[in-house]
Amino acid sequence: MSTVPGNSGAIGLQKKEKQKLLFSIGSLLILGISYYLLRPIAEQMRMKDFITGPSMLLQLCLLPIIWLVFGWTMMQTLRILGVARPSKSKFAKAIHVASWAVLLLYAALMLPLLIEIVKSTIQALEYKQNPSLFPNGLQYANNIPIFLQKTEMQLMSVTYTQPIMFIFPSIILWLSKPSEKSAK
Repeated sequence: MSTVPGNSGAIGLQKKEKQKLLFSIGSLLILGISYYLLRPIAEQMRMKDFITGPSMLLQLCLLPIIWLVFGWTMMQTLRILGVARPSKSKFAKAIHVASWAVLLLYAALMLPLLIEIVKSTIQALEYKQNPSLFPNGLQYANNIPIFLQKTEMQLMSVTYTQPIMFIFPSIILWLSKPSEKSAK
């Protein structure tokens, strides 16, 4: 392979981009395989034991992360193919920060629900193992304020019906990411 004098920076950049893409593909594969392996177990728990927590956690956490990583990986692939490149707009930084803010807001709003799901799943598994620990039966007390419950239910509904929507923040984050030079 011959190199053009003065073009070593472009070749180095291309190699770095390919390494990032391979890392993204590897991450996507690990997440996808995890979902593929965990989904039947969660569904069996839901159908057989009426323990819905694991299924809900997969749907509300892992699936959105898979779509986020997929969107990022897709954009990295398009970058290597020369079809896409990050924006150099003066609004890119503001859009980047706003996209992160939306994702962090989703995480912050859903965190109390996810904690309650984990707690109730642990209780249900303990009850299944030893019902005598719960003389009055399994009782669930929700400690989340009503206004937050309503918000979480709306988010949960959208996440359950349209998990692909998480591809858009990752695409926007990729398009608005700071350039390598400005990050240094």
